[in-house]
Amino acid sequence: MPSFTVAVGGQLLTLSKAGTGQASYTVTNTQPVAVKGRMLPKAQAPARPEWLAVEGESLRQFSPNATDQVVVSVSVPSGTPPGSYAFRLDAVSEAQPDEDFTEGPSVRFEVPEQEPKKPIAIWIPIAAVAALIVIGLTLFFILRDTGAKTVTLEAESLLPALAPTDRSLVHRQNNCCGVTWSQDAQLFFTPPGGGRAILGFNVPDDATYAVSAMVTKARDYGILRLVIDDRAVGALDGFNPSVIVTPASFGKLALTRGQHRLIMNVLTKNPSSVGFFAGIDTITLTPTD
Repeated sequence: MPSFTVAVGGQLLTLSKAGTGQASYTVTNTQPVAVKGRMLPKAQAPARPEWLAVEGESLRQFSPNATDQVVVSVSVPSGTPPGSYAFRLDAVSEAQPDEDFTEGPSVRFEVPEQEPKKPIAIWIPIAAVAALIVIGLTLFFILRDTGAKTVTLEAESLLPALAPTDRSLVHRQNNCCGVTWSQDAQLFFTPPGGGRAILGFNVPDDATYAVSAMVTKARDYGILRLVIDDRAVGALDGFNPSVIVTPASFGKLALTRGQHRLIMNVLTKNPSSVGFFAGIDTITLTPTD
């Protein structure tokens, strides 16, 4: 019996406009003893192996009957012929690579035809300058208001994290598993058995803010508790049978202008969940006074 089983959340990957994407595999050690395994992404012709990479360590230690999330990143170079391409993830025992291995399910992605570049008409630069002038004047009149403004933070823009320093545990995740995030990415926290991540962010104005976020839920996500400057602002059960992105409200908090700390605590999980992961797409601070 092979030491590993390999499953994938979705078998159709949608690439970003830049030709990038990520597929999330779930690898499980089926043995009652610890096993060391190598995670190998395999390109299926005509896909190229240099397009594929495993996020974090490719050689991993699995505890008895343990499950780990393995993210395969895809980066298709410009000029690639349009068509359908595929790859899979293999889990191979380090001790017996020729006898003990599992081929994971294939993930397919499409490379669309590139639109030909159109020549720029001579009037376009003139229109662009005029548009910039209009935008500049509009911003001038808007920004003259001294009241606090709504702040929306791309969560992945807060990287690198202040803690943990291991970037494989808290990092940027591109569009994955059938969902599309704002700016094509989210902040992804992957503590194997639960943990805490600390990030810094800036507030431009003194105010009391309603804290909300667009968060990800999936079958291997834990219970996320948000803390800002040592003040708990709310909790969210991240478990869902499929991968979804959903809005969440975390209450109100008075914040002063300047730097603050955002703490993501994932120490518990829903009994139905198989992991302790957490993902945040955006964080929005809306003034309430």
